[in-house]
Amino acid sequence: MAEKFTGNLASLARGARDQRAQLEAETRAKVDGRKLRQRRGGRTEQLGVRVTPDARERLERLSLALGLSFGEVVNRALIALEKQTKGR
Repeated sequence: MAEKFTGNLASLARGARDQRAQLEAETRAKVDGRKLRQRRGGRTEQLGVRVTPDARERLERLSLALGLSFGEVVNRALIALEKQTKGR
């Protein structure tokens, strides 16, 4: 059952905020985020992007599951998209 709207928009986001905090705590408990960012691999460019919370969560999960940095996950996704769109 949905909560009754009280006029405070922050109260609507409380559930998502709590879920995000729980995911972050679980992630930190499994691995220190710096370990995933330590591998440099000759990268010199920095990329700051805005994504949905869902996209960030999926990136974190893939990164942890594959043991790759965020940058390497993005690189692999780009390669896969390029292969997929090559025939178009």
